[in-house]
Amino acid sequence: MKVYTFPFGPLGANMYVVQIEDNYVLIDPSVSPDKIIATNKFEDDFLSKISAILITHAHFDHVLYVDKWADTIKVPVYIAKEDAPLLREPENNCSSHMMSDTSFFVEPTFLDDTLSFGDTSVKIIRTPGHSPGSVCYLFENEKVMFSGDMLFAGAVGRVDLPMGDAHIMLESIELLKSIDDEVLVYPGHGYYTKMGIEKKNNPFF
Repeated sequence: MKVYTFPFGPLGANMYVVQIEDNYVLIDPSVSPDKIIATNKFEDDFLSKISAILITHAHFDHVLYVDKWADTIKVPVYIAKEDAPLLREPENNCSSHMMSDTSFFVEPTFLDDTLSFGDTSVKIIRTPGHSPGSVCYLFENEKVMFSGDMLFAGAVGRVDLPMGDAHIMLESIELLKSIDDEVLVYPGHGYYTKMGIEKKNNPFF
């Protein structure tokens, strides 16, 4: 498995392209297809090899180009049921607070407990607090997790935005303490970290 990071999105949101053998999965589509293709990091038939789009949470800076991607490639767009309504609600997806009101009209597929891409299994860890349906995607065998705005290097996500909940965030932090120390964490903003480092040094843990 190979992870490509594109911190080009609004507010520095990270979009990830994950290569799984000969196929790809997109995580948090905050960058346009044209810009990703223009990096010249991928083969000419890259678009045809994308299997799915995964959304960690529905804040606008992480899904800014989800409609464009969904129009370009016809693959499932996965999101937690609790966050799906936020896509169409500028107040709750925070676009009305930070830019112009923006709604997204993709028809998503609701997440279950796991996803599979070939022989690769992805565990869905439900970590509300930053938003009602925030999730982390844990590639267990590869020891890689995409945490969205739940967990950053040295911090956790804000809870003062619409639909944030500080009490629930504490419960989600407790849940993440069970994750293997060796798991690499790729967050929604900033640089990757390691679960063991966060357990030891993150003041919110």
